[in-house]
Amino acid sequence: MTYDNLPVLIVSAASDVRNFHVLPGTVAVKVSGAPEVMAVLQANQIHPVVNLTDIATAHDLKRRVEVSTPPGVTLVSVEPPEVGVQFPPSNENKP
Repeated sequence: MTYDNLPVLIVSAASDVRNFHVLPGTVAVKVSGAPEVMAVLQANQIHPVVNLTDIATAHDLKRRVEVSTPPGVTLVSVEPPEVGVQFPPSNENKP
């Protein structure tokens, strides 16, 4: 079963308050599982995530999309498998 247009969530360090953007902002996730599990699976139980906790600074960065699914659900594919990450301008030089 494929779920289209799932929003990609960004995970960053708690101290990092920058406003990151990912492009594209949504992905298609294909999953499989037992019929009884798939019958009750909802799109909001599938979480595409880009982990930025180890990123200090970079421009035009590509990161792999990681997907968490409920028990009994197996990830088959993510399209696209990577998204671009846009970093906001640095405010370090501002008073």
